Amino acid sequence: MQFIDTHVHLQDYKTNNTQQIVLKLRSLGFVKVVCVSAKVQDFALVASLSESEKDLIIPAFGVHPWYLENLSDNWLDVLRQYLQKYKNAHIGESGVDRLHGGDMDKQIQILREQMRLADEFDRPINLHILRAEDAFLSLKKDWPERMVLHSFFGSKQFLEEMLKTKAFFALNPKMLNRSNTDELIKQIPIERLLTESDAPYQADFEDIATLIERLAVIYDIKKEKLAEIVADNFKRLCE
Repeated sequence: MQFIDTHVHLQDYKTNNTQQIVLKLRSLGFVKVVCVSAKVQDFALVASLSESEKDLIIPAFGVHPWYLENLSDNWLDVLRQYLQKYKNAHIGESGVDRLHGGDMDKQIQILREQMRLADEFDRPINLHILRAEDAFLSLKKDWPERMVLHSFFGSKQFLEEMLKTKAFFALNPKMLNRSNTDELIKQIPIERLLTESDAPYQADFEDIATLIERLAVIYDIKKEKLAEIVADNFKRLCE
């Protein structure tokens, strides 16, 4: 089977063994991974990683809601420059987080700017939304068309609202340990489904295979077919 990982932080691995990680990804069957940034300081390394493995790694440049305190005044200009240079780049990891983030007004302002860039450049944006669904819903007029809801485990009401859009739902192996997981997943159309690990944090690359197996049971489909559907979904996201 071939796998897709829409959310990894390759630049955050503590050891300088990127080549070994890439070899591992290829051996496991990964054909595309999106390497997401959390802060401007990540951009150069994420860009370098994508350049070294162009067929495998797609860069994503963005500012995470946890890292706004020391955000430089020119961050938006820098982000724009990277998007102009890397035509396949996504935006992210961006979002709003009431649990771990700081000032909510600032989070909303920074996210709004990134979503406007996603719309201007017609790029997918990878969204971190934690206990801040109301804040995100308040930005509805600024939502770009191409959204990925990272590590999705939202409320029923939030899911219903997002199903009205063209957003994709990236599921993480970690969610398999939560209650009511199957009920939530069953409400997500299979053609809007993506997979992610959030490595090296929430899960590891190997766990995607386990996630695919569980999803195949929930959707009552062969795991090989489900993996193909996820790959097709990702292709549509990137087109």
